[in-house]
Amino acid sequence: PLSLLVVEIANAPALGAQHGREVVTHILQQAADFACGVVRSEDLCGRLSESRLAISLPDGDAAAARLVGERISAVLEHTEFGLGDMPTETAVSLWVETGHAVHEAGESADELIERAVAATT
Repeated sequence: PLSLLVVEIANAPALGAQHGREVVTHILQQAADFACGVVRSEDLCGRLSESRLAISLPDGDAAAARLVGERISAVLEHTEFGLGDMPTETAVSLWVETGHAVHEAGESADELIERAVAATT
């Protein structure tokens, strides 16, 4: 099976409103680095949108995707993220929601992504 895990940074819009788009981009890059450090070498991790990361889990079933999602959530929610080159020493915490879907026969990539995004909780 192939599973797709979506990691939503739920407070990204609020962070953008408070600190600006460049800061959110910096924070998302840090979050992606942490998330990619949690997954296996054969997994593919990348940015899906302004507030989402996607992780492709080859040979990963729903249970594996759920477990990886829990690990990534724990890491991201317990990490304080710096604001890049901003003059303030303020660090922010992230609110994370995850969702996953297992690829079904005949399903397009867009359909798989749509189901995984819809499953974020």
